[in-house]
Amino acid sequence: MIIDLTEIDTMLYYNKYKLWRKVPVALWAKGPFVDDVNNNDRSEIYGLHYKSISIYEDKGNFQFDSVYTYPDGYVNVLGIYDIDNDSDKEILLSKNHTDFGIYTGFYTFFKKFSSQSLAEVKSALTIPLLF
Repeated sequence: MIIDLTEIDTMLYYNKYKLWRKVPVALWAKGPFVDDVNNNDRSEIYGLHYKSISIYEDKGNFQFDSVYTYPDGYVNVLGIYDIDNDSDKEILLSKNHTDFGIYTGFYTFFKKFSSQSLAEVKSALTIPLLF
């Protein structure tokens, strides 16, 4: 079967999708991740902005502003978890786009200071990968 894209009628989808907002983030392997880590009822987007991971938070009407940037070197968000079962989520970051704990042997989780704060670098927890 051959599909000629120039002959497909795209008018069927004209009113089904619309652009909400552009947020300047990307990720190598997954994502971007969207969550409300600081429990303030505003979604945050976690993703790569130039050379570091940034957090953009919804300030209302889908206006996303940068609220935090992790140090250079962290270029991929691998997940958002509650790794220590304390009801607060931690952010799992990697140092390069091929780093899933396989090459370095470590995961780096960034933990929150309080239930209303973002997961910041001052509370990083590095755990060795167990095989």
